[in-house]
Amino acid sequence: MSISYVRWGNRVLKLFANAPSLETRMKTMGPTRGFDYLRIVLALGVVVWHSILISYGVSAVVAAREVWWARPLHNAILPMFFALSGFLVTGSLLRTSLLQFVALRALRILPALSVEVTLSAVILGSLCTVLPLGQYFSAPEFRAYFLNIIGEIHYALPGVFENNPFPNNVNTQLWTIPFELACYLVLIFFAVFRLIRFRWAFLVLFAGGFAAAFVWFTRIHPVTDGHDGPLLVLSFMSGVAVYMMRDRLPFDWRLAALAAVASWVMLTVHGTIYLSAIPLAYLTAYLGMTHPPKSFLTAGGDYSYGVYLFSVPIQQAIAQFSPLREWWISLALALPISIAFAALSWKLVEKPALDRKKQVLAAVTRFEKWVGSLLKPRRPAPTPTQHAE
Repeated sequence: MSISYVRWGNRVLKLFANAPSLETRMKTMGPTRGFDYLRIVLALGVVVWHSILISYGVSAVVAAREVWWARPLHNAILPMFFALSGFLVTGSLLRTSLLQFVALRALRILPALSVEVTLSAVILGSLCTVLPLGQYFSAPEFRAYFLNIIGEIHYALPGVFENNPFPNNVNTQLWTIPFELACYLVLIFFAVFRLIRFRWAFLVLFAGGFAAAFVWFTRIHPVTDGHDGPLLVLSFMSGVAVYMMRDRLPFDWRLAALAAVASWVMLTVHGTIYLSAIPLAYLTAYLGMTHPPKSFLTAGGDYSYGVYLFSVPIQQAIAQFSPLREWWISLALALPISIAFAALSWKLVEKPALDRKKQVLAAVTRFEKWVGSLLKPRRPAPTPTQHAE
């Protein structure tokens, strides 16, 4: 029996023997637009689902997610976002020092997040609150809202969106930020102990951690909704694992199709949702390395982060002021406004920050050298006897 399994496995491997590896694809194609399309399509998918949530409330999203074809689509969006991030930032980590990696992550995340949180609190909140402005700005909830910038999430602003179908929530999408930070901390842990540079040691720990998480969250402490933080972390680490195995994994549409089918099935069945992180990660990497033609969605820059950040406050404002609360009205109005804000965020905040990448890396390098000089043991000064000798 074992011999037949080995033969079957060898036949499967032969199917992909002539396919280039992911690493070969990365080297031969150079920068690809697939990841740009993935980011913006996934961000727009978030807007679509939030239009249902904000127009009708939580119960409507729960009901929509029970539709057989909608459940896997809903459950795949954020895990693919995290798998994409894990795949790409691992390459960044391997090309830079640890402090440089942290600085680059902060440079990408914090500027736009700081602007969005500030605009939501100061401008949007003051326009939408039912409280007098003096009471609004002096409320502790107003001050606490700025803690979103450092990952301590606060959704409510005083008196804002109290009567909306999804009430008292300005930025529901920010719930993913603590889990994104957790992913970076896990990756930093692997980097500190240099496991990220020893592939098989990393993969053994990844497999063990994945199995333990699967058992814990499906058997010992099951969750009621598979679309949760642990799934995002597993998806991120699966993206890391795919990058680590990029020279062994083939770039082949047949394997991508198998991964898509497996992901669809696993995302539909609650007990196997966590297992979907692995095929989803491969599918994400494959789609990211495709090379579709240019379009207005990607030609102007990376608008995905801005769409993700600004769309929910915009949709909530539309729900408050629009007399017709229908998901398609929310979507039709919010999409162009969100893309416009995302474009401004990219051109005025995100790209100028990223343009300082070289200066930031140089500053970090100087800091590392300075710290190294302080930690370097100094030779003791020679004694007079030593001079005489």
